[in-house]
Amino acid sequence: MKKLQFLKAGDYMKTITRAKYLDRIIELNGTPDIKIITGIRRSGKSKLMQAYIAYLKSNFENIN
Repeated sequence: MKKLQFLKAGDYMKTITRAKYLDRIIELNGTPDIKIITGIRRSGKSKLMQAYIAYLKSNFENIN
């Protein structure tokens, strides 16, 4: 009988830096428009928002 091997968390997932998308969101900072990030499932929309939040926290003092 063949034994199944399972991947541990972190063995197969790597982060892809999406600097182009993050730069575009940063350019739109301060505009009155509503920004909507769309994409297929598991494409990194939440990670992109986390990167944007980290950018805001590191560059602006009054961000909670």
